[in-house]
Amino acid sequence: MTNTGRDLTLEALLPQESFILTAETARKLSEKLHLTVRELLIRLIPIARKTARPPISNYYVGAAGIGRSGGIYLGFNLEFPGVPLSQTVHAEQAVISNAHRGGEEKLLEMAVSAAPCGHCRQFLNELGNGGELLVLIAGREPAPLASLLPESFGPRNLGIEGSLLGKRDNSLVFISPPLAGGAGENLQSSGGISAKLLKCGLAAVNAAYAPYTNSPSAVAISTRDGEIFTGSCLENAAYNPGLPPLQGALVALAGAGREYEQISGVVLLEKKDAPVQQEETARLLLHKIAPQASFKVQYVGIGDR
Repeated sequence: MTNTGRDLTLEALLPQESFILTAETARKLSEKLHLTVRELLIRLIPIARKTARPPISNYYVGAAGIGRSGGIYLGFNLEFPGVPLSQTVHAEQAVISNAHRGGEEKLLEMAVSAAPCGHCRQFLNELGNGGELLVLIAGREPAPLASLLPESFGPRNLGIEGSLLGKRDNSLVFISPPLAGGAGENLQSSGGISAKLLKCGLAAVNAAYAPYTNSPSAVAISTRDGEIFTGSCLENAAYNPGLPPLQGALVALAGAGREYEQISGVVLLEKKDAPVQQEETARLLLHKIAPQASFKVQYVGIGDR
């Protein structure tokens, strides 16, 4: 997709390395460029698309969604050579991961560079308003997700009334060292992992969406210059389209323009005896993309906070 001069103007106005735009930023961009919200979402697609990392397919995808808050969230696809294709992140998943991390409670519209694949339609169906979500593709009429995914299978088929987005507190604390300040107030550095990284990871695991397996998990990544990026697991009623926590953190890292080689440490937070565990697959992926990084697991469980 070729950028127009207008796209380049938009890119110059965007906050540096930001794939989460506040409602105020989105409003100012629309007003300054005289764009409707839908026009702005379409214009953001090629900007998001340039951040994609698809070394296997060389197929670059970009997406942008707007939430009820007025915030805008960008997404792109990620591929990882040397691991199963199931580890791939789709652009639509990246949008939802960014919206989740940004505290968005409802997504209203999403613009994509190509019609969503079946995998992504199923993933989007996990939103509380999945069927009402409007999908925008340049040159086509907006289409509700329900028309793209007829006779869908979703949370309510399995008795789940909540939604992927929205406020959540899993009430988890550390049950393995560091135990001091189990809720994160007085954490001590452990095994080369900073207290700040642990605290960010704890916040992410408490926001994780795991209603089907009760196996919430999260990853916190630190870079050599001290930046921290987090991701929470996001489950799906159909299981396979779910997003693992490491991939969520990598979406945040790539959106900030960082390379995998800059990763210095990674901490995974999960329940020790959970039915679904992330440790082995996270180790495999991390070994392929950032073998220089340290990797630690901290177990969490329900406790007093």
